[in-house]
Amino acid sequence: MRPLRVAQFGTGHTGLVMLRQLLQRSDIRLVGQLVHSADKVGIDSGVSAGSDPIGVTATDDFEAFCALDAGCVAYVPTDFGRPVDEVI
Repeated sequence: MRPLRVAQFGTGHTGLVMLRQLLQRSDIRLVGQLVHSADKVGIDSGVSAGSDPIGVTATDDFEAFCALDAGCVAYVPTDFGRPVDEVI
């Protein structure tokens, strides 16, 4: 069976927990990561998760993120300090 291609958005506390879990699964392949903090752009997703690089780098380019060949998006936003409408 082919791994599910997942793109992930959200690298706060909960987002990083989910990212670590996604990277540990053999039935999931991370294909992209969208971030909103400029200091996270260009960082390898494996490194963000505290492990070795995996060849997927974080981007803040929403259009490029939407253009990824992903089967689903893992959306893990934070509403801490952000208006709820912005999160939605």
